[in-house]
Amino acid sequence: MERTALYKRLIRILSIILALSVLLFYGTFLFPYLDFYYNSKPEFLAVTPFSKVIPQGIEYLEDENCFLISGYTYPKGYSEIIVVDKDKKHHVKQIVNEKGDYFKWHSGGIAAHGNFVYVTGGNKKCYVLDKEDLLDPDNDKIKIIGTIDTDSNSSFCFVYGNNLFIGEYQYLKKFTTSKKHHLVSPSGNLNTAMVFAYPLNEKEKLGVSDKAIFALSIGSTVQGMCMDKSGRMYLSASSARWKDSILYVYDFREVLQTVDTTYEYHGKIIPVYVFEDKALIKKIKVPPNAEGVTSKKNNVYLIFESASARFKYGYLFGTQYVYKINSKEMFD
Repeated sequence: MERTALYKRLIRILSIILALSVLLFYGTFLFPYLDFYYNSKPEFLAVTPFSKVIPQGIEYLEDENCFLISGYTYPKGYSEIIVVDKDKKHHVKQIVNEKGDYFKWHSGGIAAHGNFVYVTGGNKKCYVLDKEDLLDPDNDKIKIIGTIDTDSNSSFCFVYGNNLFIGEYQYLKKFTTSKKHHLVSPSGNLNTAMVFAYPLNEKEKLGVSDKAIFALSIGSTVQGMCMDKSGRMYLSASSARWKDSILYVYDFREVLQTVDTTYEYHGKIIPVYVFEDKALIKKIKVPPNAEGVTSKKNNVYLIFESASARFKYGYLFGTQYVYKINSKEMFD
């Protein structure tokens, strides 16, 4: 009897210790992100426990009512796209070159317009896929049909209005950008990266011009951007494991009022619109390793890489999910 009572007491003590440990974890690690968790909800799984894809970018296709997730496999580094259908089922597509061989690059952001899907390569190139080919349920290998050379490191991309925007990521000396892309904003901030706007054109072979018509000057560590229908621009920024990510929300109409400099793009002078403090609506702390962001009606969707096979610790933060933020409720 005494031994049984002792066992019960030990179990109670261990249960209390476990409960306190859980409370300590949530209080220490999740408290900084309460604003994010309160104003968002997990919408669907970005990665499954057995997935080898490291999510990077996300795009929503309105006509097809599905999401596209771009990424690369770990540890081999092959580029893949996941099509998440209206029933939230995953369909994995592997990107191959013209010879049909698996394509190896740091597949970054993803955007779509018309018959084309654009995927950044982190190597000053943006690769182009055929959307119909990608969405064909009988295809699991998707060939690259073209390449766009850019003046940025080509880390992420998004479509808004009549332009394809291709931007770059800068972080310390590990991810550098051209000094020509560095400028000090009117409020005194150092912006170290640029996003170039390429006009969409159905007459072009790849659906877009390869000549930028204007640029955006942004800060460091931006992993993805998007715009909602109210003119708010969202910048997802992150840099290291276990370090806070930030979701910046700007009034893009205010950004367009700040033309602080120009840029020579292949012999043509184009305006540069500067992101600075006066255009900032809000910045929200979000869990580590935030990546791409996209919009759907009044909602903004944010994806993470921290729960992927490369990092795994993101499961503690629930970042195996794509999170939906209702921007109308949060900001209007």
